[in-house]
Amino acid sequence: MENGHESSQATGFKAMSQNAESGGGDKEKQTGESGITANLKAMGVDTNQMSEAAGERVGEFQEMLESEIRARPMRALGWAVGIGVVIGFWAAK
Repeated sequence: MENGHESSQATGFKAMSQNAESGGGDKEKQTGESGITANLKAMGVDTNQMSEAAGERVGEFQEMLESEIRARPMRALGWAVGIGVVIGFWAAK
C-alpha cells in the first residue's frame, strides 16, 4: 500500500476512536452515563483519571496491534479469515 493511503486509514481509525471517547452518542445514553459517573464519584472514584488511563491503554493496544500486523501481514490475514469463517458459521445457525 501507499503511505498516503495507510496514513488516511490510520487517521480515520484514530478519529473514529476519538469520537467514541468524546461520547458522541444518544442523549439517553449520555444521561445514563452521567448517572453512573455521579455514583462513581460518590464512591470516591476519579472518573476523569479512569477515563484517561483507559484512553492510554486503548492507544497502546492500537499501536501494538498495528505494529504486529505490519510485521506479520500474512499471519494477520490468516487470523482475519479464520475469525470471519467462525463468525459466518455462527451467524448462519
